[in-house]
Amino acid sequence: MRGFPSYAIALLVCVTALVGGADRAVADDRTEDRLKALEDRIRVQDEEIGKLRSELAETRRGSEDFESQLDEYFGKLEEEGAWQEPGTLLPQWSKGTRLSSNDKQTEIKFGGRVMIDLAWFDPSNRMKENLGEFPNSSGEFRRARLYVSGTIYGNVFFKAQYDFAGGDVDWKDVYLGLKKVPVVGNIRVGNQKVPFSLEELTSSKYITFMERALPVEAFAPSRKLGIAVYNSELEGNLNWALMWFTGSDDYGDSKSALESSFAGRVAWAVVNEDKGRDLIHLGVSLVYRDPLSDSARYRARPSAHLSPHRIVDSKSFGVDDAMLFGFEFAWVMDSLSVQLEWMYVSNNSNDDSGDPNFMGGYVYVSYWLTGEHRPYKKGTFSRVKPSENLTADGGMGAWELALRYARVDLDDFPNTRVEGEPVYGDVLTGAQNITFGVNWHWNPNTRMMFNYVWNDTDDVGGLNVFEIRFQIDF
Repeated sequence: MRGFPSYAIALLVCVTALVGGADRAVADDRTEDRLKALEDRIRVQDEEIGKLRSELAETRRGSEDFESQLDEYFGKLEEEGAWQEPGTLLPQWSKGTRLSSNDKQTEIKFGGRVMIDLAWFDPSNRMKENLGEFPNSSGEFRRARLYVSGTIYGNVFFKAQYDFAGGDVDWKDVYLGLKKVPVVGNIRVGNQKVPFSLEELTSSKYITFMERALPVEAFAPSRKLGIAVYNSELEGNLNWALMWFTGSDDYGDSKSALESSFAGRVAWAVVNEDKGRDLIHLGVSLVYRDPLSDSARYRARPSAHLSPHRIVDSKSFGVDDAMLFGFEFAWVMDSLSVQLEWMYVSNNSNDDSGDPNFMGGYVYVSYWLTGEHRPYKKGTFSRVKPSENLTADGGMGAWELALRYARVDLDDFPNTRVEGEPVYGDVLTGAQNITFGVNWHWNPNTRMMFNYVWNDTDDVGGLNVFEIRFQIDF
C-alpha cells in the first residue's frame, strides 16, 4: 500500500474492530434470548411429562389392583370349583349355557335348537294322480326353539320351551315337578312326552334320521298335558314311567272336558358296559285311550315333514277306546348299532268299521366311520361327542352311516277294498319306505344330515325324497 498514509491504515483497523465487536455483542444477546426461551419450553415440557407420569403411575396402580382382584377372584374359582356363596350362580358352558350354585341346589339352563331343512321330491305319475302334486323343492325351519329349564332348592324342577317354527309360537315341553319323592321317585306335571316308543322319547337333537319312522309318527301320542311319575333303578339301567294324560293337542290345549288316558313304559338295559359301547336295550310300552271325540285317526308323512301329503292315512273313524302296545330293542356294539320297534293298535269301534287292528314297525342299522358310538342315558339315546371336532387345522368331525326300513299297515278294516281300491273313507291302508342317511357331526352341538327316502304306498304309487338338514343346539 505504497503511498497510502499510515495513520489512515490505523484508523481503518480501529473502525473495523469496533464494528466487529458490536456485531458479536448483538449476536451474543440474541443467542442468550433463544437459549432462555428454549430452557423455558423444556421446563414446561418437563412439567407436563411429570404430570403424565403421575397419571400413568396412578392408572397402573389401579390396573394392578384390578388385575390382582381378578387373579384372586378366578384363583378362588379354580381352587373352590365355584362361588362360595350358595345364592350366587356361576355361569358355565357345558354343551349349553347354564348358571349353577356352589351347592348344586340351584341350576338354570338356557338354550335352544335350530333345524333348517331342504327337500326335493320326485313322485311317480301314479302317486300324483292319486294324491296330487308335490313341489319340486321346498324348505323350512323344521324346529326353532328356545327354552329355559332348571332346578331350584334341590328338588323342584321346571322347563318352558317355545317353538317358533312355522311363523308362530307354540308350547312344547312346559312343566314343573318334584324330585326325590318317596316311593315314586319323581313327579312331573304339564305338557310333556307320553312314555311310549324309544325313538319318540329320544330327542330330535339326537335321532339318527331327520324324521322318526312311519309307525312312530302314525301311532305315538307324542306330547300331552298330564301328570307323570317315573324313576330309575339299578344305576340308571332300569327305567319306568306311568302317566295320566288328557286329550290335549301337542301344545297342551284341552278346552273341552278332560279325557282320561293312561300310558306306561319300562326300559331295561340288560347289558350296559364300557360306557355304553356294549349295550342291549329292551323296552315295552302300553297306552290306553278313551277319546271324548269318540273318533280316532292314524296317519304319517313319507319321512319328510315338507311333504304336502300323507302317504298312509286311516281317516277318522268311530272308536269307544283304543289300546296301543309297543316293543323296543336296541343293540350297540361299539360303532355299530341296531334299533327296532314294533307297534300294535287295537281299536274298539262304535260304528261299522269293525274293530280294526293296525300294526307297524321299523328296523335300522347305523355305523360310525370315525369310531364313535351312540351314548345311552336312562332309557333313551343322547348326545354324541365326536372324537375330534371339525376345525380349520384338520379336524374332520364325526361321520355316521345309517339305513332304515319302516312299514305301517292300516288294512284291517272289513270290506275296505273292492278289486284293490279302498272304499272306506278313501283309506291309504299301507305304506313302506327305506331311508339312507349320512350324518356329519361338526362338534357335539352342530351337525349336517343327508337323507334319501324311497316311499311306496299300497295301490297309490312311489315317491323319492332327498333331504338336507343343518342343525345346531345350544
